[in-house]
Amino acid sequence: MDGNALRGSFVLGPVEGIWRLEQRPYQSSNERHYLRWRGEDEQGGRYDEEGDGSYIKFWGDGLVEGGIRFYGRMIFFDGRTVSGRNETRSDVSAYDMRDEWAERAL
Repeated sequence: MDGNALRGSFVLGPVEGIWRLEQRPYQSSNERHYLRWRGEDEQGGRYDEEGDGSYIKFWGDGLVEGGIRFYGRMIFFDGRTVSGRNETRSDVSAYDMRDEWAERAL
C-alpha cells in the first residue's frame, strides 16, 4: 500500500507489468475497480494505459479477478494474493512497488 493507492504486479501471457489504483478498496465486493497499468510485451513494446477498461475485483479471502486490455482485447485473470494469507499486507514493500511504477514510466 502507498497512502491510499494500491499497486500490484502481473504476468499475463504476452504482457507483464504493474497496475495501480489511486484509491484502495477497504472491503471486498463484486465492484470493478478500474486501474492504470504500465508494462512491456514480449517484443519490448512499452505501455502506460489508463481509461482502457482494465479492472480488478477483490472478492475477499485473498481472491481477485479482473481484466487487462491489451491490443483491444481483454486478457482475463483470477488468482489469489501471492502471500496466500488473508491479509492486506504484501510480501513486496510499497517502496519497491513505487520504484517499479516509476521505472516503467514512458
